[in-house]
Amino acid sequence: MTKLASGREDELLKRVAEIVEAARGHVARTVNSAMVHAYWLIGREIVEVEQQGKRRAGYGDEILEKLAAELTERFGKGFNLTGLKRMRQFYRAFPEGSALPISLGGPDKGAAARHLLSGDPKGAPARHQSFTLAGPLFPPLLSWTHYRLLLTIEKPETRSFYEIEAAREAWSVRELERQIASLLFERLA
Repeated sequence: MTKLASGREDELLKRVAEIVEAARGHVARTVNSAMVHAYWLIGREIVEVEQQGKRRAGYGDEILEKLAAELTERFGKGFNLTGLKRMRQFYRAFPEGSALPISLGGPDKGAAARHLLSGDPKGAPARHQSFTLAGPLFPPLLSWTHYRLLLTIEKPETRSFYEIEAAREAWSVRELERQIASLLFERLA
């Protein structure tokens, strides 16, 4: 393999490498954002369609166990019973999407957004709808791992605070975990 010799060629290599690295980063964020939306939609399907919005379905976790077995066989890890319960918990914790304000790319919480999301003017879930969302319910600022950590916070206002601060300050998962452990919200409240 031949190395580039001149300073001009080195600069070209540097710029091209930066373009490739930026594109790879964009792809990773896009995939992660799509999976966050997918997990929310899966949680929504479990809660709204199979459980008709009730806290638990009358038949317990039996349907989730069957769904988990089939999804794990089809798509691999991440769709086990624990994963599906976490997706259900995710939808319940964020029924209208992210708590981020519109200025940070958060969703429009108005009735129009709910209508476009559900495909039904009353907001009821539609079984055979396209799963294209009306807008970014979860902007690509936070990863699924961020949201998994946020799910450990019981109080909605506390969870919203950490979600907004993590997005605004571009906290890594480790930094978010540190801020939660240090009780930042409680210290500032």
